Amino acid sequence: SLVQLRKQRHRLTHALAVKGDGRSSPLKLADFQQTGECYDRKANNNWAVVDAHLHPRPFGGKPVPFPDLMGRLRRAGILFATLYGIGQRLPIDSGCSYYLNCPGTNVTPSLKNDFFNAQSVLDSAADLADPSGPRIALSMSFIDLHDPAGSLEKMQLLQNEFPGMFKWVGEVNLVKQALWPNHQGLPVELDAVPTWKPLMDEFLKQDIPLA
Repeated sequence: SLVQLRKQRHRLTHALAVKGDGRSSPLKLADFQQTGECYDRKANNNWAVVDAHLHPRPFGGKPVPFPDLMGRLRRAGILFATLYGIGQRLPIDSGCSYYLNCPGTNVTPSLKNDFFNAQSVLDSAADLADPSGPRIALSMSFIDLHDPAGSLEKMQLLQNEFPGMFKWVGEVNLVKQALWPNHQGLPVELDAVPTWKPLMDEFLKQDIPLA
C-alpha cells in the first residue's frame, strides 16, 4: 500500500544515515535500525542491498540449493530480498522447460512455487536468523486476474498453510504477450475488472502491496 511504501521509504532514509568518514564499508542490517544524517555516497559505496524480485526456481531443471542461494546473496551484500514464485507452470508431463520454446503448450496458474519458497524459508529458519541477513519477504505469485474468486480461495489456502509468512503479492500480469502462444497472459475484458473487488479489498485489508 502507499502508506506502507512511505513508511519503508522513511525507514530507508534513516537506515542510510551513516556519516562519511573516508572509509567505504558495506551497509549492515544494523544500519537500518539507526537514525541520523543522510548516507554519504561520496565516502561510502553505492552497492545495492535489495533484490526486490528474485525467483529461486527456474521454469525447468533443478534450482540452486536454497542455502547456497542465500550464501550468494550474503557474498553480494544483499540484505533484503523478495522471493517470487513462477506463477504459471508448464504441465508436469511436458518435456519443455521454458514456455517460449514450446508454443501451443498450455501453462496454468499454480501455487507450487509459492509452497516451495515458503517451505525453503522454514527449512532455513536458523540460517536466516543470522544477523548478517538477508531478510526474506515472500510474495504470492499465483494470482490469476481471470479468476479472482479462485485466486482469493488459493490465497486463503496459502495463508492457512503458512500463516503470517506472505507479505507481498505479485508479480501480477495485467497482460503478458509472451505467454499468448501458451494460452495465458491475455488481457482481462474491461467489464470483468469490477469482479476483482473482493480480491483487492482483501489485499487492502491485510495491507499487502501488489506488484
